[in-house]
Amino acid sequence: MLNEDGDPDDQVIIPHTKGGDYTIKVVPEAGVSSTDTYSLTASISGQTTTLAENKPVSDIPNEPYILEVKVPLSPTPGSDIIIPSSPTHDSVIVAPSQEIVNFANSNKLMLDRKVEIINSVNVNGKMYYVVEYTNTIPFASGIEVISEDGTLVLDISIIHSVFSSIGWQEAAVLIDASDITTLEEVLEISSKIDSEISPVRKATNVVIGAVDELLELGVDIPLIGRVSAWDAVVKLFPEIAYIEDKLRILDEYLNKWGDASQSLSQSIPMAIQGLQVVQEGGELNPDLQVEISACVIGMASLEDTTNDCVSVLSDTATIVSQAVSGLEKASDAKYVGKYISPIASKVDDLYDYINNLRKSAQAFSDDLSQQQAKLTKVKDNELLREINAKKW
Repeated sequence: MLNEDGDPDDQVIIPHTKGGDYTIKVVPEAGVSSTDTYSLTASISGQTTTLAENKPVSDIPNEPYILEVKVPLSPTPGSDIIIPSSPTHDSVIVAPSQEIVNFANSNKLMLDRKVEIINSVNVNGKMYYVVEYTNTIPFASGIEVISEDGTLVLDISIIHSVFSSIGWQEAAVLIDASDITTLEEVLEISSKIDSEISPVRKATNVVIGAVDELLELGVDIPLIGRVSAWDAVVKLFPEIAYIEDKLRILDEYLNKWGDASQSLSQSIPMAIQGLQVVQEGGELNPDLQVEISACVIGMASLEDTTNDCVSVLSDTATIVSQAVSGLEKASDAKYVGKYISPIASKVDDLYDYINNLRKSAQAFSDDLSQQQAKLTKVKDNELLREINAKKW
């Protein structure tokens, strides 16, 4: 009971609302009195328009009511058009945008047997309609874009804008409130990447510095002569010889990872805003489209960099683990043992930091992959392929 008056009400729900003119015919049910009343309202994206309120059945107009819809709507049940009515009539919705269909019919090619508006969108305050032509010869079928004034759109930049807007609207449908919350969590995580990287980079540089000190420190070894303390350790345990090179590579990757996370942190807030605008039935302006595109690119870049870091962290963890074992044994070695104990504890700390970051990086990569997949379901390229198949 929509109006809570104790009587059942009729309603018509359009699951995929498109822009254009809707004609609504009120038809009294059998047996009603001419003094009975009816009301007619339309709800679009949470905004309600009253077309008739408590009107006598005898006043039902001969001509149908006309509802003009110009705002792009999110094709979800929560924001679709709803037409509630009184218990004394039924409401019938007639197909929208008949003028556009008529124009499209006049623009058919030979053997085009069906014309249909498959989508519509508001771009910079102007409605555009995507019309599909079905031809008897399959490869001759295709689509065209027609503006609200009945003009065939040939400007490829406008066509790109129309298809991108439609694509983003469809992508936004896939993203519900929980997904936007997840994007906000991704933003929070990406903002924390620097703080997570920081202790690893610090510990890495501490170990590199300690190795450099041992390289500069001379030790006299009987029968060998004077060598650096680090060279003496390497002779005992060759598996740690390349730890410094590995740590320098790790530091380089961590630096790239931090840069990628900072870049994404700047684009995600605008991307979230854009998706919320589309979900609420608003227009996704070009600036927001650019921000969302930057977010998708940034997420892809960060995911790639994160995966690279996961691989480097895993390799480095293996080398550091071997170094920990070797340095612990070397700490008891004659001549060089006293120089090894301090660096052994630092390498042990680094191993813990690397392992923890590797686990966080893997989880973060998985989240990025899931969210990126939702944001990239845009039909721009697919629509362009279709329009290229249509002869103008």
